[in-house]
Amino acid sequence: MALETLFVNWEQIFDDLKSIQSRSKITKIITLTQRAFNPKLTSFDAPIILDYVDLLSLSYKQRSKIEKSILKKIEFKILSVQSKRFESSNKDMTTFITNPNEARKVGARFFPNLIYFNPNEIRHENVGYRWDVIFVGSLDYQPNIQAVREMANSIIPGIRNRYPNLTVCIAGRRPTQEVKNLCKTMNAELIQDFEQLVDVLGASKLAISPVYIATGLQNKLLEAAALKVPQLVSSNLLNPFEGIKGFISAKDNEQFIDKAVEILNDYSKYKLQAEKLHDQIVKTYSPEKYAYILNDETKHE
Repeated sequence: MALETLFVNWEQIFDDLKSIQSRSKITKIITLTQRAFNPKLTSFDAPIILDYVDLLSLSYKQRSKIEKSILKKIEFKILSVQSKRFESSNKDMTTFITNPNEARKVGARFFPNLIYFNPNEIRHENVGYRWDVIFVGSLDYQPNIQAVREMANSIIPGIRNRYPNLTVCIAGRRPTQEVKNLCKTMNAELIQDFEQLVDVLGASKLAISPVYIATGLQNKLLEAAALKVPQLVSSNLLNPFEGIKGFISAKDNEQFIDKAVEILNDYSKYKLQAEKLHDQIVKTYSPEKYAYILNDETKHE
């Protein structure tokens, strides 16, 4: 569907799957993105999990609106139409989707992104924080670039007006030149290379995510919750987390400023809230809770 699928070595993938299929004792699960889906995968009698971070038809449409390049605008519009066609063809319930809202929209079954919780990664309170505020995400992804713009042009200056010594980190791979410039503008430390998210999230007091478009189930929200890091996120990021309490949300830049200042000024309160959120996320997104779904599915092989 998308240009990146041109570089997928399907022959090798099918050979590997056939090899796995021949070993009856191995449970087979196929996990991939919508962009990399190939109809032949359904012939392997294995659960297929499509990682819908969000509906690509909507995501591409939104990204076409903020993209500056005319050629990329056109590409995103074409991909939006192609994605819509794919999403409309999934009515046979053959796949799992990792976002409950998107699963309902395309007639698939919900299976969440699961996360492994390592208690040794939880920071101890006697360790100092390196940054007050952090944003994490791929820094060549347009919705994340837009979020960094909002931070540099509005949110961070607004917080500093009331919290003058604020320290900021922008963490993510492949930062564009614009992102690098924006980090200088808001005097934020740019961390491009890190082994694990705990290396940056664990050194931060508050994770914020003013991502207003192309949103879906964000793994970084799960990971920050696993590390008991308080989070302030745009309201629309919370749609997939029905019934989960403890995220702090903001609907616009002004609310991000007000709530960030409130959290930093009363940090112990919101740290406790993050610990309660951690408990809910562990309970809801641990592998043990959902193992029975795939076990039931493999019985039909």
